[in-house]
Amino acid sequence: MEVFVLKLLDRFSGMFRRAGIDYRALRTIVRIKLTMDGRKPNGVLEAIGKSKKPSADKPEKSPFAVNWLYVLMSLAMIPFLFLNDILAGMSFVFTLLMFFQGTAMISDFSSVMLDTRDRPILRTKPVDGRTLGMAKTVHIIVYLFLLTASLVTLPLVAAFIFKGAAAGLVFLLEIMLVTGLDISLTAAVYYAVLRLWDGERLKDMINYIQIVLAIGLMIGYQIMIRMFDFSTLGAGFEPGGWWLLAPPVWFGAPFRLLQGGGGIAYAFAACALLLPLLSMLLYVRMLPQFEQQVQKLTQGGGAGKRRSAFRPLELIGDLLIRSPRERAFYRFACAMMGKEREFKLKVYPSVGFSMVVPFIFMASQLKEGLDSLSAVWGLMLYGTGLAIPTLLTLLSFSSRHKAAWIYSTSPMGESGAVHRGAVLASLIKLFLPVFAVAAVVFLLLFGKAFVPDLIAVFLSLLLFTVVCYLILPRKLPFSEPFPAGSSSQNGLQVFLLLVILTAFGGIHFGIRAAGWPYSVWIFSAVLIGLNYVAWKYGFRGSSDVKAASAD
Repeated sequence: MEVFVLKLLDRFSGMFRRAGIDYRALRTIVRIKLTMDGRKPNGVLEAIGKSKKPSADKPEKSPFAVNWLYVLMSLAMIPFLFLNDILAGMSFVFTLLMFFQGTAMISDFSSVMLDTRDRPILRTKPVDGRTLGMAKTVHIIVYLFLLTASLVTLPLVAAFIFKGAAAGLVFLLEIMLVTGLDISLTAAVYYAVLRLWDGERLKDMINYIQIVLAIGLMIGYQIMIRMFDFSTLGAGFEPGGWWLLAPPVWFGAPFRLLQGGGGIAYAFAACALLLPLLSMLLYVRMLPQFEQQVQKLTQGGGAGKRRSAFRPLELIGDLLIRSPRERAFYRFACAMMGKEREFKLKVYPSVGFSMVVPFIFMASQLKEGLDSLSAVWGLMLYGTGLAIPTLLTLLSFSSRHKAAWIYSTSPMGESGAVHRGAVLASLIKLFLPVFAVAAVVFLLLFGKAFVPDLIAVFLSLLLFTVVCYLILPRKLPFSEPFPAGSSSQNGLQVFLLLVILTAFGGIHFGIRAAGWPYSVWIFSAVLIGLNYVAWKYGFRGSSDVKAASAD
């Protein structure tokens, strides 16, 4: 695969040189980056926690592995190709594509775009900022291509077969334009942040921007889906001028033109072609300035005010934990999560998603007004639990993973106390604030009658946390290096956890619907007992301390 990428890159060498890029340096940097990615234990689109160090009897997995979960998800795009109105159908397809690409850019490839680890070597070589920036871009495109190919290969084949060669070629061209637009827009956002802040404040602001972009993508995706009235699509969809604010409609317009349409579709088609090209041109021209601004990330900038060692949310754990040993690891996990910027860069978007999910589930009901809402919609609060698997999965990773030898020097025996302290720290420090904000909103919507359900939801999510810990691969906290590229979890495990989370909500709904007196309170009492057993015994039996020290 690496050889194929480099040969393909050679075909565009003239274009790179005309853009003022040192192609020999570019090719060398890309080749080294791809080689190093192939030697890492975790490859792009590989399930977190499943990769192991290569051995003679079990070679490591290729970093170019296909994400079969995305391939299955791409099947959902194919029915949109057969809508009576091709403009609406393709707008749906590009909505899904832009959402997945944007999510990947924010959660997985931002660390590549803002990477400064190669600067100590490259700054001693005659490599300009434009060449270095383009090398990063090519590196991102290689892996983003794999994700995109997983998502669009089946719809693209269907377009060629059922819509004709012209439609298939237009689809292929627009996939490339969408990819370029997503990369350019993400870079523009980071460039603005890099220009406005510096030092430690800059590094903190990048994390905050991650949350804003992630939530914005989720909300934009939901708004786009709900802008179409499915009952009228058969009569033909006629977008107004204000639809120019919806980029997926741009890319659906050329298919309307292929069917003989016209009018405002020409304006949308022009946007689909010109705006991505213009954004990519500006991105290439701004690469030297962008790389110059990225240099700020290597500067300390000043310590600022010293923060207290533990905040109120962290003190909650001190009150809950009686074991001094477990309390020590709890405090250690809190400190690591507060200092690990790469950890926050990957976790915060997922946490932001989970806060928005319950309200998205309620969006269709809100069309009829707040009066139509019933307390049963409060059970959508289970949607915040979607962040828990991501939290527990990423808890194993750290940019300071080489210091994991400290576990073997601590007098802790088995590692159950380490895991329980770290999991509790992630819940209190990261998940609890998000859940509290959503819970307050739901209490304002449904009143004090929702309190029993709120308690039951919280207890269910506590129990769900232990279930996630038992199902997901278990590694010592902060003992593994972050994987290169995408951090997608194992599809089967994620699907199983989604089923279990849905089952919790379904049981709660069934008990509530039964209408028995104090049924929800009884359900909560049962959950308290289950939580006691799960949190006391669910973390036992872990003995991975020696393994970690041996690594």
